Amino acid sequence: MALIDNILSYWKLDETSGNRSDSVGSNTLTDNNTVGNATGKISNAASFTSSSSEYLSIATGSQSPDLSIGGSGGDIFISAWVKLATKPANAMQMVTKYEFSDGKREYALYWDNADDRFKLIVFDATTNSNTVTASTFGAPSTGVWYHVMAWVDNVANTVNICVNNGTVDSTSLTVTTHNGTATFRLGAAGNATPIEYWNGDIDETGVWNRVLSSSERTFLYNSTSGITYPFSSTTLTSYDGSNDDTNNRGGSQRQAQGFKIASNQVITGVGIKGSKGNNATAGSFILSIYEGGTHADPVSGTLIKTETFNREILPTYTLSPTIQPVIFTTPTATLTGGSTQYFLVMAFTGGDTNDNVRWSFDNSSPTYADGYYVLATTGSNWVEYSGTDTGFAIYGYTGTATNSGFLAFM
Repeated sequence: MALIDNILSYWKLDETSGNRSDSVGSNTLTDNNTVGNATGKISNAASFTSSSSEYLSIATGSQSPDLSIGGSGGDIFISAWVKLATKPANAMQMVTKYEFSDGKREYALYWDNADDRFKLIVFDATTNSNTVTASTFGAPSTGVWYHVMAWVDNVANTVNICVNNGTVDSTSLTVTTHNGTATFRLGAAGNATPIEYWNGDIDETGVWNRVLSSSERTFLYNSTSGITYPFSSTTLTSYDGSNDDTNNRGGSQRQAQGFKIASNQVITGVGIKGSKGNNATAGSFILSIYEGGTHADPVSGTLIKTETFNREILPTYTLSPTIQPVIFTTPTATLTGGSTQYFLVMAFTGGDTNDNVRWSFDNSSPTYADGYYVLATTGSNWVEYSGTDTGFAIYGYTGTATNSGFLAFM
């Protein structure tokens, strides 16, 4: 599952003034009392002055999609980078959907002055609530960026919070979550005239209606650097490929694609889309990622991840209508951005003797499909198709150039 899956809204908060746009849906946040801007964790951040009653908001009736938990059994996940300018003698609200009447209390992510901790509180349709405290992390300092992630897990029946991707603090979920009708706000909570205004900066805030995995949380934190929507590896800085196809008419064969990335990336699997050649089958395939190695010998580097998948990859004779995800059963290591060379290696076994099932390269124009942008080749050089991608992909073909498909990192 990619980080963009089940995301409701994401605000980069890069605007210097005025309303703040939603990069995912239509939940543009209205500027109340002239929220300022400051240097953010990534680019700009929204800067709030509590004495001026500044906050950002969108009313329930205007939300598309709705930013509620999703009723009984629903989940919600909130991620935000925050910086406190001061520590006043009152709580300060960060991300809230909370007003002071039944049916409008839903959730609030906030800093509590009473014990100097970040907290998430979640309500039922009345006044009953559960609160989790980031006790393990402890007290935040002023003037420092913190990555706060908090979520409700209705499967595990827990309310959870962690700071800077540290230890997760959890408490039991005993209330029945519901779809509240309160206004969604950054920097305040309450009725038409809110209270507990945030004094400081907020940046890179997202809301999901599912629980993010540990590897996804690590990816969001990105070794203190953060990462912005659409959570891609930003840029592939170089690409090459090599085919070890001396036995590509059955038995076994291998293909490797080399790449470098501009920033750290957690690889959770690949997506495969394309078609088989005539009569071709694949009894199993091995997916591996190597660090180092060479174009001539891609498996001479350090093995980062390998896993065998016993399944038919592609439907017979026809293009697959959607990407077929190949998800690792255990998380892989974070790949390092910069000059480090990696190779994605696909080794096939049990292929039909009448045709091959190898991945090669195609010079077709890059396209967008199923949430992935793909790469195309120009001669022997990889060229990235830039845009709103969810990672990166390697464009290729199986058997003949007319049977096109691609591999896509997730």
